[in-house]
Amino acid sequence: MEGLLKMNSIKYHSPVEKKEIIILPKFKVAYINSPKNACTTIKTILAEADGLNFITKNYKDIHEAHYSLNFFKHLSFDEIPKNYFKFTCIRNPFDRIVSFYTHKIMRNKYNKILKYYGIDKHNKKEYQNNFKNFIDLLYERKNFELHLAHQTTALHIEKLDYIIRFEDFNNDFKKICNHIHYKGKIYHKMKSNHRKYQEYYDKESRKKIEELYYKDLKELYYEF
Repeated sequence: MEGLLKMNSIKYHSPVEKKEIIILPKFKVAYINSPKNACTTIKTILAEADGLNFITKNYKDIHEAHYSLNFFKHLSFDEIPKNYFKFTCIRNPFDRIVSFYTHKIMRNKYNKILKYYGIDKHNKKEYQNNFKNFIDLLYERKNFELHLAHQTTALHIEKLDYIIRFEDFNNDFKKICNHIHYKGKIYHKMKSNHRKYQEYYDKESRKKIEELYYKDLKELYYEF
């Protein structure tokens, strides 16, 4: 198996629920969407390679096209044709959580993601202004929506042909670009603007994430 991980060490058990998957029949490629892991960049470039340039021209961002185009499919992993080249992107859980927090939680706008985590209009400042409080909330709930889902149990890791590491995205993504004959520039859309993720954690919050994401950290070879 090609890829960037020593996959033999991963004992993987996956849920059967449908995933958001992008299928490119022309190239026999399938991308398993992984939110907060350069997904906007990957989706946009795949769309352009597939001749759907109008997506980037007519929509504010690629996510707005989800509901109006057949480019995005909700499938179980087993529904992907077996001869397709299947890939995804992974990220250090510590960094991914900070990216999620600064992009989805710190915003003043009340939305369904805040609601999912029990954050309402009355208590949102308690979490939007305090990263540690949000980590405490995650630790208490131990139940995450797709942006913070455990990567080892959401992405069918052991069945993939290739895995991009977010930390070396440009180099790793070149293989996908070659596969789909994409000659354009690799650009990072919606890039998070935050300090180094290590600066957000104290000893206690770090320990809680190490416990919550033990499987991801161990099997995807990440550390603080």
